[in-house]
Amino acid sequence: MNIECSIENDGTVYVYHKDRGTSMNFGRVSISNLLQCYEKWKAGSRIQFAFEGYNADQREFIMTGITPEMWNEMFGDYEE
Repeated sequence: MNIECSIENDGTVYVYHKDRGTSMNFGRVSISNLLQCYEKWKAGSRIQFAFEGYNADQREFIMTGITPEMWNEMFGDYEE
């Protein structure tokens, strides 16, 4: 598993991406649900389905370890 989760005193969950060495605030989510979604994804489910209810930034972070700030630095603010 290339992610680790930690929970702050206020219930905020941080996900650490071991491969990239980055972390991201996921807000107040269930760690057990997050890990179940991760296992579904690793078993072959598409990330959009495995992580239903999570936003695109969170899914991108799980896949690559790239935070929204890093994405904007690399590609700028892109709006359709």
